[in-house]
Amino acid sequence: MMKQCVEESTFATYRSTRKKRVVPYLRDKQCTLTDLKENPKYIQEYYQSELKQGLTANTVIHRHANIRKALLYAFQVGLIKSNPADRVERPKKEKFIASYYNNEESDTQAR
Repeated sequence: MMKQCVEESTFATYRSTRKKRVVPYLRDKQCTLTDLKENPKYIQEYYQSELKQGLTANTVIHRHANIRKALLYAFQVGLIKSNPADRVERPKKEKFIASYYNNEESDTQAR
């Protein structure tokens, strides 16, 4: 459903993430759509697992948005009665801290 709504490269990233990360995680847990509906903790545990594996909170927030949108579609077509992704806490967004070259580093980069 998202293919027509986003750029091809964005869709490729969504598909890759779904195939390589989200689906294998849920399959390993033997988690079905019904399980997600009844126990949103599986989604929360997935986020925690990704953070423990070194992903940034911002990346997990992007994954949350994609999972939420997929589950919203399931809700809209009547597969579930509510969106379980709305019942979990997403990680707090990490504040971007810019780093700047000091004078010495700037001179080195110019050479």
